[in-house]
Order: sequence, then structure tokens, then C-alpha cells
Amino acid sequence: MSLAIVASMSVSFAQTTYTWTNNNASGTSNLWSTPGNWDANGSPVSGSSNVVQFFAGTSGATNTVANNFTATEDITSPLDLNKLILNGTVSAAKTITIGPATAGGGSTLNFNGASGNAIVANQNNSLSYTITHNITFSNGLTVGGTGGTLTLGNSSGSPVASISGSAGLVKTGADTVSVGGTLNITSGGITINGGTLSLGRANTIVGGIALNSGVLSAINAGSLGTSAVTMAGGTTFSGPVGGSFPTTTFSNAFTINGNVQFLNNLQYGKGNLILSSGVDFGSGSRIITVDSLANGSTTGGAAVTSSLFLQLTGATANLQDLTKTGRGNLVLSNNNNSITGGISIYQGSVTVGAGNALGSGTSAIELGGAGSGSGSSFNGTSSGTMLGLFIDTAGVTLGRNINVNSLNSTGVTRIGGTNTSGISTFSGDIVLGSNSTAKGATFLASTGGTTRFTGKISDTSGGSGGLVTVAGGGKVGLSGVNSFSGGVSIAGGTTLATEGTNQTVGYLSNSTSAITVSNVGSGYRTNSEVAGTFSGTGGIYGTFSTNASGQISSFTILNYGSGITATPTFTLAPVSGYADGNGAMTGSFVQSTLELGSGTLTIAGTNGAQQSYYGAITGTGSVIKNGAGIQEFAGTNTYTGNTTVNAGSLLLAAGSQMKFSIGASGVNNHITGAGALSLNGAIVFDLTSAATAVGSSWSIVDTGLNESYGANFIVNGFTDNLDNTWSKTIDANTSYVFSEATGALSVVPEPGTWALLGLAGVAWLMVHRRRRMVA
Repeated sequence: MSLAIVASMSVSFAQTTYTWTNNNASGTSNLWSTPGNWDANGSPVSGSSNVVQFFAGTSGATNTVANNFTATEDITSPLDLNKLILNGTVSAAKTITIGPATAGGGSTLNFNGASGNAIVANQNNSLSYTITHNITFSNGLTVGGTGGTLTLGNSSGSPVASISGSAGLVKTGADTVSVGGTLNITSGGITINGGTLSLGRANTIVGGIALNSGVLSAINAGSLGTSAVTMAGGTTFSGPVGGSFPTTTFSNAFTINGNVQFLNNLQYGKGNLILSSGVDFGSGSRIITVDSLANGSTTGGAAVTSSLFLQLTGATANLQDLTKTGRGNLVLSNNNNSITGGISIYQGSVTVGAGNALGSGTSAIELGGAGSGSGSSFNGTSSGTMLGLFIDTAGVTLGRNINVNSLNSTGVTRIGGTNTSGISTFSGDIVLGSNSTAKGATFLASTGGTTRFTGKISDTSGGSGGLVTVAGGGKVGLSGVNSFSGGVSIAGGTTLATEGTNQTVGYLSNSTSAITVSNVGSGYRTNSEVAGTFSGTGGIYGTFSTNASGQISSFTILNYGSGITATPTFTLAPVSGYADGNGAMTGSFVQSTLELGSGTLTIAGTNGAQQSYYGAITGTGSVIKNGAGIQEFAGTNTYTGNTTVNAGSLLLAAGSQMKFSIGASGVNNHITGAGALSLNGAIVFDLTSAATAVGSSWSIVDTGLNESYGANFIVNGFTDNLDNTWSKTIDANTSYVFSEATGALSVVPEPGTWALLGLAGVAWLMVHRRRRMVA
């Protein structure tokens, strides 16, 4: 072999570095073939050990890029290299594009060194590089560095550049590398050791994807090929990050070996992720964060449940304890999930789509608490936080107990069904304020659906008794022996149903606690209602307001418990701005029972309109009728307190009743006031403790009222004497007599003085003529 040939071979294997130095890059001087654009080595030549470098460093005047420019590679195709090093600095954001000539020249950069093949991005963070060549490699390729963004291949336009090779692609450094072209790795897979690797096309990847550190971003369902993905602790998988993207399903198998994040495009309300082939959690406890790459305008409120989710439709395996953080919604849909330990939701929400979606564990679900999340300010104790636990599929029952831990005054905890038909069920017990600072919870049922809570709802010992709100427009059913103490608020369009026979919906500790039925927002006229019967040893009291149509169905309010010292007050009042246009309540209270205990029911004015209450009023409390308008009682009332008609009219309808408890002479409840009273139903006298001595008397109806008696008026158990009096024999010598004329009940001798009493009645009739209301 000649010396010339030996010399030639040694030159071809020697490493030469070619450095681009033209920082103005204007006019036609941006060609690789122009020696003046380079250092003393001139334009590059093809060689598997050669290095091409753009600028000698990342600081100084000679390395400062003045303008955006394209450095057109027009040397040869393919151009063999070992490394491409990208340096430079800018005072403001700039982009350098490295690409082939449009006509002639090369179109492929071929990294074919025996080892160390790399594209190194060390440029200043505000300087971006885009390489539009096809890229090939045969012994692996390392990309990344300490700089800003590097884009490989064109992300738009035609033809699409390809990045292909064997022995694996490795991402290093803290920078972001976006693969805009089509990726075809025939062996070795992808390893990510830092920064962000973003994949944008439908790719072929053989050998798996190992996310050891940093972020893996996949823009569409085919970006990961069919490779399995392994995520180490502290890593992040993200979906689409710009524009309005649809839900994206990845069929790749995932293994998660630590606490990880799934981030997506919350700002645009879409960009949701579905993992359909199962997730292996590697036999450990995991913190899973579902959140957004950009905060956008959504702040973790109610809309978060429909704005961003990560759904695991494949089965989870080998998971012990699950902790959910981040503002998004983690949806667990597979009935074969393996979760053997506890579940804590410190941020955002978890949605259950199958009966065994939460695995075989039996420990309570913790909503809120000490968890601060991972890289997010929206934690379980922050202002504006939404914590949620939902069932999205009819027929699903979630059996675990639930502990609702504290939020601050603006935080909201939601529990319920998002199914729009059928029934979802929470069968475990729910403790409100398990850390003694309860702020209550909202129980949800979506319009058309029913959510049942069959376990006991209670306050913890020392808890403050947060308000329970039922909302969502559907039917919320309670059938446990409940004992929470903060009251209930029923939002517009929602039905609260008890479905059971022994309900203690609230043990109230102060006079401001209430069960309130209301409409949500201006202009809503959808009925809210309560259906079923509440009973037990606790109680609910406070201000009771009707909805827009004034109708509450099958509603019982129970007398307060023994530990309560405040006197409850009930109010039946119209809702301002609704009904007849004058703020008056026009519908009716249907099939209800209102238990006063020893409290007072106040009936507000109705501006001349008539409202009817068809249910029963029970207890020992009193009723006060105020304001203009007519209040009709059409139920079987057994309350034994006084009734005061201060204004307007009170009607006792045919078939209904009022009860009077008679004691010693002059000891009884009665009807008084200055308004109008029309009695067309029944008066019931409880004579169990009544005096029997002649001369005993009791004022039942105050004659200061403008009273009248209708054709259907009766006194239960008494005989109509057909002279506006009613009598009941006590014994052979005495009788009870009620006189419509005097409104009094008396004990009179029998029969000798009966004629005298009759004459007295006639005299009264002449002075106070009997009035009968029109039937």
C-alpha cells in the first residue's frame, strides 16, 4: 500500500470541527458552501467523525445572532457527521433554520460515527433551532443540551422529513426537543434523561420508551407508536399543548414506578388523555397529578371536571395507596383495577366508572387534607379549590367510606353522580369535617339521573357542622340514619328524596341552620323539591323558602333534638321576583308535614294571592299569619300552639283539621288576631286533660277576628245541635258545648240548664250574626 493511500485513510478518520461564524447571515451568504460563513477550516466536508458547530460559544459579540436566518446546506447528500453542535446567543428571540437547498445539494444528515453521534443544543434560551433535513443514524443518536428549543424535521408542509435509525434515540439535557418529522426507530427505543421530548407524528418505535427524567409530550394517538412506556418517579407525560384538541387515546401499556404527573391543555377546555391498555404501578403507593401545562383562565372551580381529565380505561395493577393531586379529573373506568390501600384526593377530582374501579381496598377515601400536591398551588386547603368524587355510570355502587376534610371558606367539595339516567350509589358512610373544621359538601345528581347516599352522613366529634347542598338538577336520595348538623340547601331544579323511614337529616346546633329550597341564578324557574319523609331524633329548622313555583313535595321537618336550646323559627315566604309578578307565591305545598317542635311558623304576606298548604303541621309550636293575602290549610294539622292571624285571611279547607289541646279551665291553645278566619274543615278537641267542672270554659276562636264558618265545618266527636252549637256528653249531668257564636268551649249542666244556654246563644246570634263562607 502506498504512503499516499495511508495518508488519505488517516485524514478520512481524523475528527475535524467546522464552525459557522456569520452572525448576520444576510443576502446570499447563508449557504454552507460559502467558505466565508465558516472559520478557517472552511465549508464542511462529509465524514463520519466530523463535527459541525454553529458559533463557538453562547456569549460574546461574535456569537450573538442579529437576525432570523436560514443556513442552507448545499454540500452533498447524504452529509455524514458525528456531531452537530448548536451554540449562539441573542438579545431577543430568534430562530435559525438549518435545511437542504431547494434545488440540488443534499437532503439528509447522516450521523454514522462509531459512537457519540449527537445533536447538541447549547444555545441561549431565547434562540431556537429548526432542522428540516431528513436525519438518519446507525449507532444511536443523542439529542438535547442546555439550550432552548430544538425542532427536528418540519412540523408542517410537504414532503415530511423523517428521523430514522437504529440503536436508540436518547434525549439529554434540560432543553426541549420537538420531533416534527416522522420518527422511525428500528431498535433501541427512546430514552429520556432530562428536559422535554415532544413527538408530533404517527411514529414507529421499536424497543420501548423509558422516561427516566423530564417530560414526554405526545401530540396525537400514534406519536408513541406501539411501544410500552415506563415512567420513573418525578416524570411527566403530557398531551396536546396548543389549540383546541380533542380527547386523545393512547393504546400503549404504561408502567409507573413513582409519583408522576399527567399534564394537558386545560386552557382550551379539551386535550384530555385516555390510556386504554392498562397501567402497572410497580407494587407501590403513588401520587398521580392531573393538571395543565398552562394555567389559562380556569382556576380549579366547578368546570374543571369537564375541562381536563386523565381516563384509565385499561386495568390498573399493583397499586397500593393512590393520592390524586392537580386540578384535573382522574377517571378510573375498569372493573378489574387493583388498588389495595387508601385513596386520597387532595386536589381536583376522581371519577369512578365501574363497581370495582377503586379496587379491593376498604379504607376510607380522604377528600382534602394535608396533601399539597406536586407543583401546583391548587391544593386541598387553597382558595377556589374544587375537590370532587364522582360516579359517571348508572348502576355503579361505590362502597368505601368517605371523610370530607376541611377546605377554606371558598373551597368546595362535591360528591355525586354525573350519570344522566339511571341510579348511581354511594353506600359508604360520609363524615363531614373529619379534621374538626368542616365546610360542608355538595351532593350532586345530574339532570335525568339519580344519586343515592345509603350510608350514614354525620359530623365528626368536634366538627363544626358544614352545610350540605344538593344540586345538579337530578334527584339526590338519602336513606341512611344521618346526623350531620349544618343544615341543607337545595339548589334549583334538584330533588332531595329520603327513600327511607328513619332519617335524621340534621342535628342542628344553632338557630341559623336551615333547610332552604332555592333557585340558582337569575331567571331560573325550574322547580326544586323535597320528596320523602325525614324522621328520627335530630332536626332541621330555620328559614324555609319556597322555589319559584312555590311547591315543595312530601316534606317533613323534624323537631329539634334535646341538645338544642335555641327556639326554631319557620317561614313560608314567596320568592322575590317570581310567581305572580308581585313577589307572591302562587303554587302550593303538596303532601307535606311540617314539624314545628316548640318553634314558630310565620306565614308571610302574598300581596293578595292565595297559597295553599296541603300537608300537616305538627308539634307544640305556634303559627303566625302576617301580611295581605290568603293562606289555606288543607292538611290534618295537629300542632297545639296558638294561631295568630294578624292580617289577611286564614282558611281551614274542607276535609282538613286544626287541633286544640284542652286543659284546666282557660288553659288551651287558640286562634286570635285581627285578620279574617274562615273555618270550613274540622276542629278537633283533645279533652284528655280537660276540666269537667260546670263553668269551666276555654276561648277557642277570638271574636276579635272576622271569623266565619263554612258548610263543611264540624267539631270532631261532637253532635251538631243545628243552632250553631256543638255538644259532647261528659256524663249524665254535664256536657261540653262549643258555640260558633262565642268561639268558646264550655262545660254546662245537663239537661236542666240547656234551655238557658240555648237562649244565650240566640242572644249572641242577634248581636254577632253567623257568617258562612261560600263553598
